[in-house]
Amino acid sequence: MYIDTSSFAKVLDVSERQARSICASKGAWRGNDLRIIQTECQGGAGGRQYLVALSSLPAEMQERAKTLDLPLREPFDRLSHGEIAEWQREEAKFRLHVITPAINTTPRSKERAQALNQIAKCTHRDRNGAAKTVSERTARIWLDAYEEKGLSGLVPKASPVRGVRRVQISRRWDAEIDLDNTVRATVASELEQYARDGTAAGWSTRTVARQCGQKLAELSKQHGSQLSRQKLTAICALTKKWASRFDEFRRVDRFRHDNKAWDDRDKPRILRKLSDKPMDVVFGDVHPIDIDKRLPDNPNRQMRLRLIAWMDDATRFIWGKLAAFGPGTGVRKTDIADSLYDLVVSEQGGGLPVTFYLDNGGEYNDVAKAIADFPELSGLIAGRGHIRAQPYNGAAKPIEGIFRILEQNYFRFLPGWIGGDRSNKKTQQVGKPVQPFPGTLEELAMQIQKAIATYNDTPQENGKLEGRSPREAFEAAIANGWEPQRTDARSFDEIFGERHTRLVKQGHIEFRNARYTSELIGKLGYRAPVEVRAPLRSGVDHVFIRRNGIPCGEAHPEQAYDPQDRRGAEEAGRRIKEHKGAIRELEAQLTPGFDGFAELTRNTTILNLGQEQPGIIMRLAGEEPEARIAREAQQQDARAKKFHEIAKQFNGTGRVNERKASGGTR
Repeated sequence: MYIDTSSFAKVLDVSERQARSICASKGAWRGNDLRIIQTECQGGAGGRQYLVALSSLPAEMQERAKTLDLPLREPFDRLSHGEIAEWQREEAKFRLHVITPAINTTPRSKERAQALNQIAKCTHRDRNGAAKTVSERTARIWLDAYEEKGLSGLVPKASPVRGVRRVQISRRWDAEIDLDNTVRATVASELEQYARDGTAAGWSTRTVARQCGQKLAELSKQHGSQLSRQKLTAICALTKKWASRFDEFRRVDRFRHDNKAWDDRDKPRILRKLSDKPMDVVFGDVHPIDIDKRLPDNPNRQMRLRLIAWMDDATRFIWGKLAAFGPGTGVRKTDIADSLYDLVVSEQGGGLPVTFYLDNGGEYNDVAKAIADFPELSGLIAGRGHIRAQPYNGAAKPIEGIFRILEQNYFRFLPGWIGGDRSNKKTQQVGKPVQPFPGTLEELAMQIQKAIATYNDTPQENGKLEGRSPREAFEAAIANGWEPQRTDARSFDEIFGERHTRLVKQGHIEFRNARYTSELIGKLGYRAPVEVRAPLRSGVDHVFIRRNGIPCGEAHPEQAYDPQDRRGAEEAGRRIKEHKGAIRELEAQLTPGFDGFAELTRNTTILNLGQEQPGIIMRLAGEEPEARIAREAQQQDARAKKFHEIAKQFNGTGRVNERKASGGTR
């Protein structure tokens, strides 16, 4: 930054005239070589003014300038010839930077010649950061322009045709085509539209140039060109440089047809910083491990290996567990819960995260549902929650980058590593299959854990940890007062469990083809609903029971008793006794002597029909003889009628079975 002569006079505590005299003397003042430049302004000698670089003042003068709170100037902020473009301003700054060592030298002196020679030998950085050399002649021209016009002499002149295309299509086509200017512009516009469409459709640069050359010949002929076909083919040939003008439309093709490439190259991203404390955000994901491990009982079949991993965002510390499956199987929610148990409950884990950032896979659904209940169940830290990553959005999860580091820096040295590309496997011999991992699955799991531990102990020089390893960052947070918030196994199992509803029947519920019972279930009546929470992790045989959202203990599978085992009868008696006790507790809440029927008919009016006993018909003996004789006569008439109807149908041509007609049987 610079100060003008008025501010310079205040710093030196002299008059402005004396300050201008010092500047006119090329900056020589009391043995100090001040850096002074000329710039244009309103007023001054010929519209010029001197500016003094603050950094060239003695240290005590720089401190005095700070205390005076003087206005600072940019070298090119007040050029009198009008506004200039940003590229002109930057180029002028670059030229000023180049000639600065020679500004305060005497013209035609040996000192100036040496300064210009040294400028020509040095490499300079232009406004774009590119290395650039300047010849001695160019530096002298810039210096002369500066001494004649000040900073304005260093501003490059803008071309009058800057941004205007001087060639419509190609020099040869422009020179030899037999069309007027209006038609040429129409052909050029249609050809450019064709090139944009082809580029967006996925054509290569070479294909765009070839197809557009053919299209240009067709358009020229359609718009009235009288040149021969051979001549048009020659002058309409286009280069790849011409076709590359439309490369910006390639991202349309990536967006339409190659979303992975668009996501990797074009999709806008934001910069995220690390979390403030460990376990504030923990990423969870499953990664396929490219190691050939065969089934123990079938050496011809390959096992599917997966790494279920959790990564702390603040320290980049990784916890992982190997999962191995046979053909046709994959990661299940129980596998996720087993791995999460090591993170949350184990002493080697990091404890309960505040926020989970989970993969979008279905195996995380129940885990995410359980995390939503954290504040309700544990009460350890309020505000716990989870975030689900968008499908196919690996860039949103930093753990994906850690997986690449583990694969390329550690797993690749293990026997059986395939290399991530099944079509280009890293084999011991060309054309031969990969030698599978020779050890047991337990030995492979140990090697995986060693690789993860090595990563956690490796300093990250170029990362956000500033040269520390993930383990060092994690331990430093503990040393500064942060403590992991762990939970016990029972709370974990209740939190991370499947939610189901079951109906009670005879003191038990049926769940997963088994009968479960508990003290609460034994007291409930038929079809009473209970909420069942089944732990997700493996090796847990009990479930948790809730009623109306309130935890009500555990339910265990029922024990089957032998018919001759007296303990079965004793257990049945105990359950019946408890159930009757629950009924008596309900009876205690009732009103003694309450008559339900009496209350229902309390306000009913009875209709009196005049009988001695209204509303009663009484017969204590069997059916009377007269009624029986009349009923049999009616049945006989019905059979005779049916007989005559059948005879009429035969019309006398056939015989009728009288027994059948009368409804009799043999």
